[in-house]
Amino acid sequence: MKTKFQGLNKKSSPTFRSGTAALLVSLISTQVLAADPSPDLVKSETAQEQAEQNSKSKTLTWEAGYLMDLVRNLSGGREVGSSQLGLGFLRGTYNLEKGLGASGTSFYVHLQATHGDDPSAKLIGDAQVVTNAEAAANTGKVYEAYLSKKWANETSLLFGLYDLNSEFYFTESSSPFLNASFGIGKDFSQTGLNGPSIFPTTSLALRLLTKLTPNTYLQAAVLDASAGDPDEPHGTHVNLAGDDGALLVVEAGYELKSSGATSPDGKIALGAWRYTRTFDHLSSLSASGESEKAPSYGSYLLAEKSFSGLYKLFMRAGYASEEVNAFNLDLAAGATSAAHFIGRPQDLLGVAFTMVTPGASFRASQEALGEPLTPAEWAFELTYRWNINDMISLQPDLQYIQNPGALSNLPSALVGLLRLKVTYSN
Repeated sequence: MKTKFQGLNKKSSPTFRSGTAALLVSLISTQVLAADPSPDLVKSETAQEQAEQNSKSKTLTWEAGYLMDLVRNLSGGREVGSSQLGLGFLRGTYNLEKGLGASGTSFYVHLQATHGDDPSAKLIGDAQVVTNAEAAANTGKVYEAYLSKKWANETSLLFGLYDLNSEFYFTESSSPFLNASFGIGKDFSQTGLNGPSIFPTTSLALRLLTKLTPNTYLQAAVLDASAGDPDEPHGTHVNLAGDDGALLVVEAGYELKSSGATSPDGKIALGAWRYTRTFDHLSSLSASGESEKAPSYGSYLLAEKSFSGLYKLFMRAGYASEEVNAFNLDLAAGATSAAHFIGRPQDLLGVAFTMVTPGASFRASQEALGEPLTPAEWAFELTYRWNINDMISLQPDLQYIQNPGALSNLPSALVGLLRLKVTYSN
């Protein structure tokens, strides 16, 4: 998730706080029913999986939802304090094959509205961002809108406003965690003029996905290098300025399947990306005193595996060119388990860590300013998702941020979060 370190910060009103407490009490008193765990931010499926399922079901499917995060910085960071933020969404798919007879074709649209504080910027000072719902502005927008076509040979083509992280640099087993780096690594999310077409702002894209064998896939995308308007975070903006260039991404993967299984229970994937334009060098100046230019590129490796449908493990590593990107290395690993050991197999328990290291150019630029950096920022997360019923979940979460922002003058932070999520679909 691309998150700017400037945004709209608002104090919580007593009315909002009392209303929040009443809502939580009423939800907790709801009858407890079984519910299957699902990823926790904006998508519960990758774009391709959703298109495939809808091609076999209703003419129109839709889902509406709202999530709210209460964040408390308990110690360390910039300052001790509390923040709250929320995200509402409405998304739907129109099956053009069922509606108009266009074989294998569908149209997907996703509207979203973000509001609230910026706890990482205001309270913690971390680079990786403790909640994946944090955005730079209070605004509503068309988040995604694309047309997709799938052929019988498992090849599909997609064009429109598109969330890159719905399919690229994605591991399902890391998605229940709240820290943004478990969605897409900081190595990639920091790049571009306004982020690489991920939450909270996307850009136009053309994506091709094909199955090379029953267990291997190859996907590639060409995206507008400027997501939205970097100078105007409010509303929907499609920026097609010729000097912005393009972002090129490719990922190849091998899907793991247990003997007799019909669907994958893991994968190993390798991806690479590169911008066609250049960016300002972080520490090198030309003879005229202006910043030199350098390319922005990187790669990543993903691995995840599910065991008996109860336990899931993941490992991720990413690299970004350090001449123009502040953090050049991202490492993450973790595990989740169904809470069957306490008689609640519908709930989920997870523990994970993620680490980013500042690159040599960023380190040099900060030292020149008299602000030396530590070797890395570490984030450790413990989370539990309580699925109250098939529409409502509560997720208490604890994170320890060591060396926030890799800044030597910021003490490590202990952060508590509570996420409420409500969804409804047809």
